[in-house]
Amino acid sequence: MFLCLALATALCGCVQYEDKDDFEPWAPEAPKLPKTPVNVRIVYSIKEANISWNINTDKNDKIEGYKVYRSASVNGQYEEVHEERVYDEKTYSNGVWGWKKRESITHSIKGIPVKTTYYYKVSVYRLGKYIDADSSFETIESELSAPIEITIPDLRYPPNSISATLINHDGVRVEWDAAHDIENNAAYDDVQYNVYRDSVLVDTIPDLFYEDIDLSFGTVYKYTVATVTDASLGSLSLKSPDTSVLTRPGRPVIKAGIAYKNNAVGIGVSWETLKGADSYNVYRSASSDGEYELIQENLNNTQYINTGLAYKTFYYYKVSAANESGEGEQSEYGDMILYTAPNGVKAEFAKSGTLPWITGDAIKIDWDAYPDPAEFRLYCSLDINGDTFLVETLSINTYNNQEIAGGTIYRYRVAAVIDGYESELSTYSNYVLTRPSAPTGLKCTYTRLGIGIFGESLATNPTISWNPVKGADGYRLYRDGHEIAEGDGTSYTDILAGGGLGLSHSYSVTAYNRTGESYSSRSVSYN
Repeated sequence: MFLCLALATALCGCVQYEDKDDFEPWAPEAPKLPKTPVNVRIVYSIKEANISWNINTDKNDKIEGYKVYRSASVNGQYEEVHEERVYDEKTYSNGVWGWKKRESITHSIKGIPVKTTYYYKVSVYRLGKYIDADSSFETIESELSAPIEITIPDLRYPPNSISATLINHDGVRVEWDAAHDIENNAAYDDVQYNVYRDSVLVDTIPDLFYEDIDLSFGTVYKYTVATVTDASLGSLSLKSPDTSVLTRPGRPVIKAGIAYKNNAVGIGVSWETLKGADSYNVYRSASSDGEYELIQENLNNTQYINTGLAYKTFYYYKVSAANESGEGEQSEYGDMILYTAPNGVKAEFAKSGTLPWITGDAIKIDWDAYPDPAEFRLYCSLDINGDTFLVETLSINTYNNQEIAGGTIYRYRVAAVIDGYESELSTYSNYVLTRPSAPTGLKCTYTRLGIGIFGESLATNPTISWNPVKGADGYRLYRDGHEIAEGDGTSYTDILAGGGLGLSHSYSVTAYNRTGESYSSRSVSYN
């Protein structure tokens, strides 16, 4: 008796009991059944199928086995064809033993003839009370699941040796060996092949190759192939190992123009970054339809400056992009010609009223006449290291620039434009400093002390203040139109005779630098 009990306990060690009452014969009340399996599904493979389902148990309900039933008709008699014990993993956490719950079960169905239909149901069970009479345990089984139909399809082994190679600039050729029956080492008759690109079916063909065109440049594509005998089974077909290919980069769109490198003039060729490109190659020709010579390869940026070129000579450029799959198609050509720069650019400040037809301050810019018929582009740079920007396009070689700010340094460059092509830029003109703008924010502050014995207003001496002005070297303060002080500060206290007793004055201020004195600020009063 004790030997049987020990043996039964050893064989079923996965079952845990709380006390000795668990070993007594079961109670007369009906035990709680495990929940019926749900989401029963089929996955087919060659000459077999896998039936899977989700376990639908309560949190603390332990599943210890499953059973499979089969019938030749959906409403026929279902016979048990398989039973198997399953063991959940025992876990220990925070001093408590428990079970790591199994979420699903999969069972392989083999040995059914191809194209034969059967219906299956499944159940799960747990062990109940120990039965002393025959040294076994009660099986508490769930209700059977809904039936699922299984027809073993006539699936074929997938093809071997799949490969992908590039064709042209935007195509891929996928090739494979004919599929054959591995078990019988025999070729299949009358088969077709499903071709998948990135897991999406793109064609079903009888050939051993497929050409995929009009693809995106610089993109990785993955191909697989499956053998099919019935189009309706295409989604069930077993696929070959995948093969991947990276398409070549696309065709750059380029533009050419004047550029400078290490203070040397040249032709700059630029383009946008292309998807999938690792590097770029630059080609040059003496004519648009001539032979293009490689002048720079493996560029990692999107600009190339070609210096050391002759003036009044056209140059033509093309650019290609490359990656590990090879070089893409060359761009359309971009052309450029170099012309010499205008000379003698000079600039001078003109105070308001000194230039005819000009109201306000201006800068007058002149340069030498150009030998070729041309327009001119006038460029300006602010302060010492400011950015250069286009001021105006002109047909003559002089210009009065009125769009200027006070206290600012200007310098100018000029380019000639011949038949739409811009020459190199001239050297900079001399620096021109504009006179400061009029000071703003003028205030007069003082403290009223009351009324004198004669009714006059009594107040402290006034302090005049204003905002700093860009480009100013100093300021001049005026009382009633007469200069009373000069300095580089932005405030001044006017010491009036008698402490300002009964006086009234008007104050204004100007800013100045080496170019000249600004307009006067608005006035403020003291009274």
